[in-house]
Amino acid sequence: MSNRCIYQPKGAAKEYGAWACNLYNGCSHHCDYCYCKRGVWVNTMGVDKPELKAMLGKDENEAYLIFARELKQHRDKILAAGDGLFFSFSTDPMLREEIDLTMRCVQECVIQDIPVQILTKATWWTRCGNEYEDDYLRRLVAWNNYVTIGVTLTGHDELEADAPTNKERIDLLSRLHTLHIPTFVSLEPVVDFESSLKMVLDTLHYTAEYRIGLMSPIKKDRYNHAQCERFCNKVTELSREYGFTVKWKKSIRDFYEEGLSLMKLMK
Repeated sequence: MSNRCIYQPKGAAKEYGAWACNLYNGCSHHCDYCYCKRGVWVNTMGVDKPELKAMLGKDENEAYLIFARELKQHRDKILAAGDGLFFSFSTDPMLREEIDLTMRCVQECVIQDIPVQILTKATWWTRCGNEYEDDYLRRLVAWNNYVTIGVTLTGHDELEADAPTNKERIDLLSRLHTLHIPTFVSLEPVVDFESSLKMVLDTLHYTAEYRIGLMSPIKKDRYNHAQCERFCNKVTELSREYGFTVKWKKSIRDFYEEGLSLMKLMK
């Protein structure tokens, strides 16, 4: 039987992790740039409310059992790849509808000594004053040797209609940093280089890693080569000064190199 939730991503997704897990399809953030809302994925992953993948059974208990079986099957290969298991490319795994199953599966990863990466825009689960919500943080603190939380930032709230604001997400990063929960910032997509640089400047004290990629597809007039070069050079300079790492995704590396090649032709 083929895998139902754990798989090896291809293409640009592979740059985030050699192994990934999708338990749900769909997301309620309604981001204008979401790749799930285009092409062949629009009627499955592009839906506006998260839905448990049909192939994972009738409920979360059945989905968890399938996940645990696949995790055991691929444990050695996931560990050998080195970057753990990535949640998720088809949804935000920390949405209210999903978080309990996400945390149950993360706990299974911890039991199996498998590192986990979680990419989210959701912030509700970190708010103080609610014992139920604070329990998520307590568990993540206990698992901080295994779990890294990634937060997507664009600097453009108007393109992310029902997501928490970028300011709220930066506050999330700050709190996770205070609790010693490892984080990374996903600057993907870069909407414009000025906004993305501001996101770096606003978060460089709260994270040790940035992952940066351009919006797909790369349209001719969306980006400027000179601005891209200045941005990349400045972020590299800041990384040396503040000690964070940068994973430049292929999309921005190619655009940067294209700009350098054009400059040489013009000389």
